[in-house]
Amino acid sequence: MAVVGQGYAVLQTGKLNMRGLIAWLAWAGVHIMFLAQPGLRLSVFLQWMWMFLTRQRGSRLIVDHYGIDHKWETKIRDSVSKIFVIDDLVKSKHDCDALLNHGFCDPDSYKDLVNESCALFLGTRYALLRKEFLKEN
Repeated sequence: MAVVGQGYAVLQTGKLNMRGLIAWLAWAGVHIMFLAQPGLRLSVFLQWMWMFLTRQRGSRLIVDHYGIDHKWETKIRDSVSKIFVIDDLVKSKHDCDALLNHGFCDPDSYKDLVNESCALFLGTRYALLRKEFLKEN
């Protein structure tokens, strides 16, 4: 299952192959049923329906792929509310709201690669590690 846009998804499993609104409804149903707290199901369902009916953008996109850059991010921008990029190469331009690089890099290295309003999270303190792997000095 993959959501492509508001009210449109693709579902492929075994011989079952669906796309469009019906696949999106199936995706939404599966996700709501897997919520741990039953009381949360109604709340999430109502929130999703409100956002769908009012055509609000509620999704946040996290991009962690070397082949994706500002060209793709710019194309998808109207379908999401925020774009968060995880980058460790410091060589591609990005159209994002926030960028994380957990390596050692100079903040000026992103000066010409992201827009001025992009929040930068740079350095090892932002490493995506569980607590047992962190070593504090």
